[in-house]
Amino acid sequence: MMTFIFKNQVGCSRPVQGREVGRTVPVSRGSAGTPRPTALTRIARWGGTGTVLLAALLLSGCSSLLPIQPAQVDATKYYTLSAPPAPAAVTAPAAVTAPAANAPKLMILRVEVPAYLQHRPFVTRLGPNEVKLIDDVRWAEPLDLGIAQALRERVAQLTGVYGMDSREMVRDYEVVVHVLHCEGEAVDGRGMVRFAAEVDLIKPGAKEVVAHRAFTAAPAAWDGHDYAALAQALSGAVSELAEAIVAAVPGK
Repeated sequence: MMTFIFKNQVGCSRPVQGREVGRTVPVSRGSAGTPRPTALTRIARWGGTGTVLLAALLLSGCSSLLPIQPAQVDATKYYTLSAPPAPAAVTAPAAVTAPAANAPKLMILRVEVPAYLQHRPFVTRLGPNEVKLIDDVRWAEPLDLGIAQALRERVAQLTGVYGMDSREMVRDYEVVVHVLHCEGEAVDGRGMVRFAAEVDLIKPGAKEVVAHRAFTAAPAAWDGHDYAALAQALSGAVSELAEAIVAAVPGK
């Protein structure tokens, strides 16, 4: 067995047998009893803070170099269907010709549109089996509701029937419209307005179909690009449909 001699801080020697596995190095303390930071500790602390500051500076510098994105502007256009304005001669209440007291009472019950027209974007037909949705040109309301409202407005302007607006009102006939086409068409460089529908005139109590009509609006040209003109032309087609419905009511 070997014996090693180590001297402590005050010069005393102590024997240690075998191998020395480690010893504690005394640390100088301040007046308050807390350890004094060494130079290495101060450098480490400064290095950590400097790294954070450098990263922050780099990030702020990079962000200032990024291009400023312009505000996104919604260019979508929205359109509605409407009845034509009433003629100037009937705008005054005294000049309005009211239906006869025994005139049939008519209500637009509902309008049904095919699935491809149940989207808000305008539809342009490009061929017999091809349609295109114009995403930045839209109807402001569901097309079935817009057609129904335009029909009610036009029926109210016509003489020969009373237009009923509420389901609670007593009426002689209900109208169900099945729209087949309501779109612009652009085929082989030629544009036109396409509107067609089928109409059922129903007795409310018996739910009996007393009249069935197929309707196709008169041809109207369209340039394929002016969607405001398309909405106006389709409004005219709906007004023609309202006139055809009133003409089909028996007993006027």
